[in-house]
Amino acid sequence: MSGADAGGGYEKVVPDRFMEERDDRLMHSILTKYSHEVKVDGQLTGHNFSNKEDARGVYEEVMRTHSGKWGYNQNPNVIGFEDAFNHFDVNGDGLIEAERMPGFFRYFTGNMQIPLH
Repeated sequence: MSGADAGGGYEKVVPDRFMEERDDRLMHSILTKYSHEVKVDGQLTGHNFSNKEDARGVYEEVMRTHSGKWGYNQNPNVIGFEDAFNHFDVNGDGLIEAERMPGFFRYFTGNMQIPLH
């Protein structure tokens, strides 16, 4: 919802260490596209969580863009979305902390190592 006109023009604050895509491309993507900042008593907390829809977006993007290139589709260790999400949704509230999403990514891909460019 960053940049939305509703609610006074909310602007998501991404921590400095993830501001530039070159800093940590995965976390930058998760924080800008696949998580939501939590509000408590109408105030933003700075804590970002991925709901099930966000996590499915990450899962589908990775499987669509990387599965053939790095062999996920041939890896017997690849975990299905529901199993991976339930493993990381430890409180059963439908949320995963954004900082844990790289672990979610490694888990559902069977912990395959992806070469960085």
